[in-house]
Parts: sequence; structure tokens; C-alpha cells
Amino acid sequence: AFNCGKPCNSLDHDTNLVSTATCPAHCEFSDWIAYFCDKVSGVATSTRTIACQPLNGGNSCPKLHRIQHYGPRVCETCDWTTQECSTETCTAVRTREQLYPIRDQGKPCSPYETSPCKLDAVLSPGPSGALATPRATRPTRARSNLQRV
Repeated sequence: AFNCGKPCNSLDHDTNLVSTATCPAHCEFSDWIAYFCDKVSGVATSTRTIACQPLNGGNSCPKLHRIQHYGPRVCETCDWTTQECSTETCTAVRTREQLYPIRDQGKPCSPYETSPCKLDAVLSPGPSGALATPRATRPTRARSNLQRV
């Protein structure tokens, strides 16, 4: 069997007949490869290759590329960083970087996210011996904040 593995129809193309026509070989091609997406343009392309060229009037090869338009996603970013709590404002701050800062310039992208956080105060031991103030009805001790954790 010639013609890229396709047998000829022997009734139409028998060598004992007067006709000397050859069997057509239709185009054969590989499977499509996975899409590759260009993140800047938002265009995804997939290709395939020709495995067998058409011969003797066989069907021509269809297109070897296909395209899908996804459109670029606005403000594509990296993952958020872990939250870090500010000891000054008691606010947790997470950040992320834009993947395409030039392309997304002027678009409403937020590289920061804030949320309130709780901090445990670390207190100093207070002045020794000063357990009560003269006007206090209960013993008290004065302490000051050293840092927030």
C-alpha cells in the first residue's frame, strides 16, 4: 500500500484496466500541540506539522496554526507576600509585584493590601518599689511599653 499507508481502490485503479490514473494521497498531519499563550498580547497559538504531503490530486493540507484571542489580563501580579504587622500602625501589610508594570501602567492595580492586626504589648517591669500611688485605693504599678510583638 502506497500513498502514506492508504490502499488504492482496486476497482477504480486496477492496472489491468485501460486507465493509468494513480491513487490520490490526501494530506496527513500530526496532532495539535498544546497552546502557547503570549501573556503580553493575549494570543494563544497551537501548531501541527504535515506528516504526508498530498499527491495525485489528494486533498490539500488545512492550516497548520490555530489562534485563540484571550486578551491580556490586566494587572497580572506575583503572589502576595506574607503579612507583616507594623508596630507603629497595628496594620498588617502584604505586597505583590506586577508582572508587566510598563504594560499595566496607569491601570488600577493595587500592589498593597492592608488589614488590622493585633499586637501583644511587651511591658517593662516598672520602677521597683513603686507599687501604689499616694491616692490609689488599690496597689498599682506603672509600666511603659518597650516594644510591640
